[in-house]
Amino acid sequence: MQLRADLASTPELVEFRDELRAWLDRHLTEEFKAEPLADPTGSEGEAFECRRAWQRVLHDGGWVGVHWPEEYGGRGATLAEYAVFLVTCGEAGAPEPVNQIGLNMVGPTLIGHGTPAQQALLPEILSAGTIWCQLFSEPEAGSDLGALRTRARRQADGRWVVSGQKVWTSLGPVADLGLLLARTGDAPTGFRGLSCFVVDMHAPGVTVRGLRQMGGQTHFSEVFLDDVVLPADALIGPQDDGWSVATDTLGHERTTAILSRHASTAHAASALLGLAGRAGVRPPDRDRAVSDWIAAQLFRLNGYRGVAAAVRSAGGSGVSPDATASPAAWTQRMQWGLLNRRLFETAALLRGADAMVDDDEPWGTLLLASRGWTIGGGTTEVQRNMLGEKILGLPREPKPPV
Repeated sequence: MQLRADLASTPELVEFRDELRAWLDRHLTEEFKAEPLADPTGSEGEAFECRRAWQRVLHDGGWVGVHWPEEYGGRGATLAEYAVFLVTCGEAGAPEPVNQIGLNMVGPTLIGHGTPAQQALLPEILSAGTIWCQLFSEPEAGSDLGALRTRARRQADGRWVVSGQKVWTSLGPVADLGLLLARTGDAPTGFRGLSCFVVDMHAPGVTVRGLRQMGGQTHFSEVFLDDVVLPADALIGPQDDGWSVATDTLGHERTTAILSRHASTAHAASALLGLAGRAGVRPPDRDRAVSDWIAAQLFRLNGYRGVAAAVRSAGGSGVSPDATASPAAWTQRMQWGLLNRRLFETAALLRGADAMVDDDEPWGTLLLASRGWTIGGGTTEVQRNMLGEKILGLPREPKPPV
């Protein structure tokens, strides 16, 4: 159950959506459909293989990377079409393609900043032949990338030698290639002097260790880089200008990509109403569940409003909304994490402690997973700072004394 709203607001978008729906009706079989109450970020074991197989089906049908330009294997979809694509797939119960980092972050980065040799890696992203991870966060520099310490030193022969440690790396244990942010300038901190690289995750000196999460999954990992040698052409964009590359990369993570999570959030909110409707639930707890369901509807509608604003500002082209033109879309990543944590906390209140540790109950696993959703991709605290500074024009947060 959800409030009516439709992103397909023009005849062209309706035609695009109907074409996609017809294709999904033929190819989205039960073996691929995601469980309504499941971690949408699940990426290990059977869940990983299912999502990889589904991406290959999408690829065969020409539905992977629809937002990429046609010359790079996409469909040249507009922002509005890409939004319709994400929402329609989610409503149909399709899992997210396994190579989300490659499709939504690495691919657009290589298209915008990569060399021809680096852009030759794009077809394998589309087909899920090559899985990518993102090597940004570090133990001493989680959401503050200006504090990262991993260093890349250029050798006389033009090659690079990288040493350092990364952490919270999604897909690290299964990744073939990584998008690395490392320090190449003289300054020990700050955003100047950073550079972006392509890293072979199987190269000598790369060690990946899975991090066991509270729910038992190993979705994240820590990565150690011990004198890893990179070829000269591993550099993406100009040397020491990696922050410009990284901000483009992160822009995709915080805007359109989260539209694929609307469906799973709506499922959780509706299931929560079912729990609240049982006999014996206290009126204040039932009110909280209803309030959470309303918040889920507002989250979805606010995302649609953000897409509409971004489409107007971009004239219908492009797939990465400008934050200043579309704050509603830009804040979706933060809202998703906070909202889902609230939904699963309310479920714990309604179901009780015993049910939350029952293996047959999904709520406990989702509650544990949701704690990380408010951290990954930039903590909610950091994103609030960015929202205040970039959207509201508030003064920058004072730097602590050195």
